[in-house]
Amino acid sequence: SRAGGKARGADGDSTDCCLDANHTIGLMRQSLVLDGGLQIDGYSTWGGSVVRDDDGVYHMFASRWPRLLGAHAWVSSSEIVHCTSRSAHGPYQLAGVALPRRGREFWDGMSTHNPNVVRDPSTGMFVLFYIGITYDFAAPSSAEFVNRSQYEVAWNSKRAGVATAQSPFGPWSRAVQPILTPRPGRWDAAITSNPSAVIAADGSTLLLYKSIGAPYPERTYKKMSFRIGAAVAKSVHGPFRRLLDDGPALRWRGNALAAEDPYIWRCGAQFHLLFKTMGAIPSLKLRSGQLVYTTSPDVRNWSAPQLAFPKELTLWTGKSMTVDRLERPQLLFADDRAPHIFSHAFFGAVLHGEFRNVVQGQAAHVCVD
Repeated sequence: SRAGGKARGADGDSTDCCLDANHTIGLMRQSLVLDGGLQIDGYSTWGGSVVRDDDGVYHMFASRWPRLLGAHAWVSSSEIVHCTSRSAHGPYQLAGVALPRRGREFWDGMSTHNPNVVRDPSTGMFVLFYIGITYDFAAPSSAEFVNRSQYEVAWNSKRAGVATAQSPFGPWSRAVQPILTPRPGRWDAAITSNPSAVIAADGSTLLLYKSIGAPYPERTYKKMSFRIGAAVAKSVHGPFRRLLDDGPALRWRGNALAAEDPYIWRCGAQFHLLFKTMGAIPSLKLRSGQLVYTTSPDVRNWSAPQLAFPKELTLWTGKSMTVDRLERPQLLFADDRAPHIFSHAFFGAVLHGEFRNVVQGQAAHVCVD
């Protein structure tokens, strides 16, 4: 197997996303870079996704929103920003706003969030998959966003979309409509969210997404769980069709898993997936809220999920730190070392909107040839 090299993000058919795992899958090892990642004064940040350009510059796309608006204002006030660094682990510096608010008449006009950046090997274009939100109430501007009914209205409008550019600096061309919409009466009737894509050499695209069986308020009193689906298209622009018409794609032993935050990549003929559990899997000793790892040859049949990250992380100094939880993992395969894993860490300050992007480097046992 090989590591690093040409793969930048998730180049579909490339075997350069492979690591020598000695034919075993074990716990990922990581070193936490507390002075890396992304922090922007006055803003909460979320969901860093990184791609390397042809000059060796690293470009992170992440969501931000004013910290004074509180933790829940991502749904009303998030925008996707572009940041750069000469080092994969950062720190990343703000270069500009990639997808700003553009008006409530657009499907993504009031909030853009959860980016996943990929280089299209068939065109060389930079591709941003993301979620867009719109709503008809006044956007919060000077106080914490606490209106629950408004939150639910905005949340219900979440849709997956795509934007493309010849350069990570833009300009970005945004799709007129979402690339994937909910299906009334199905398991994914509420939203299409948290996209993660693999683009093959011919431009064909596999898209994983999160959804749930009903929007607010129904999803609350029915106690529904998030699931992960898959869709495919001949290009990043679609049209996308569901890989499975009868249910979610992420299953184990015939049961759809309660999950969110998928990150998928391909190594040869095998697909690899990191995701966050949204329910326990007692037979595997997995709890809700953990980042786990699984593989599949066809995005239909998955291996037994295994814990990918413990909550106690090792710093580059050799000391350790325990985080409350890790979310929205995304990988960067950029050199001959193990991949850089970008995740979101909660250090106990989430109620005050103190989100941090952190970087865990040196993951091992990721891919089996």
